[in-house]
This record gives sequence, C-alpha cells and structure tokens, in this order.
Amino acid sequence: GEIWFGIVGGENGVGRIDILEDGMIGLKSRELYEAPAATILLKVHWDLEQLTLTKEQLQLKRYIDKLWAEIVYHGMWVHPLRKDLEAFIDSTQVHVNGTYRVKLYKGNVEILERQSDSSLFSPEMRSVKRAGFDQRDSTGAIRIHTVPYQLLGRLGR
Repeated sequence: GEIWFGIVGGENGVGRIDILEDGMIGLKSRELYEAPAATILLKVHWDLEQLTLTKEQLQLKRYIDKLWAEIVYHGMWVHPLRKDLEAFIDSTQVHVNGTYRVKLYKGNVEILERQSDSSLFSPEMRSVKRAGFDQRDSTGAIRIHTVPYQLLGRLGR
C-alpha cells in the first residue's frame, strides 16, 4: 500500500519536490517536499485516467483538479464548491480501474505494464492497417477542424 510506496519510493529518490509557491498574500516561498507515495500513486492514477476517460472528461478534470487543489490549499475545506467539484470528480472515477507494474529508479516512476477492463485504448481500432479503414476518410474531418485556425491565420493571430 501507501506505506510501501513511501519507503521504496523514498529509497529510490522518487517524490523529491523543490518548488516556488505563491502564498495567499502574494509572497513567494521556496518549499521542499518529499512525497514518494503520492508521486507514485498520482502518476499511475493520471495514466489510468488517460486510459479510461474520454478526451473531454480529461480536459475538464484537469481544470477541476487544479481548482480543487487551490481551494483546499487556501483553507477552504468547508466551502460548498469543494463538494460540488468532488461530485464531478467522483462521477469521472466510476470506470477508472486497472492494474499496473512500475519501475522506480533514480527518482523516476516508469510504467512497465498497464491493464484495465475499462480501457478506451484499442490498438486494433487505432491501427490504420485494420481492415476497412481508409485514411482518406479523415480528410473531411481534418478540414472541418482547421476552419477556425484558418481564420486566425488570416487575421495574423
């Protein structure tokens, strides 16, 4: 569990954080943390979310996670917004499950194997060589997605 991650992760230099932070009153401070278990668990969990959540869920979740962290960091634990954010976070975790094998070495966490029954990654569907997939089918979608950027380009932005 987490204690094992903390001991073994720490022995391998995982989770040493040297960061400059902006405090509540605007003063910067240098903070040094050692959080090997959290570093390992967060890396694996983030990868697992990449495997099991949709692109749109991931985009919103990154924003919500950051907002949740700011609220908690600034001592707003009892704020109703925290519970609202957690309701969204909880809803995204319904299908986040899996098994991982990692290697810890010189401060790094390397994912060696990942498996999830809820994985949205399908090598067969992703392969352009799969039967019935014609790369020309992508042309129209690519054109449609570039329309707003063409306008920005014409405006020099």
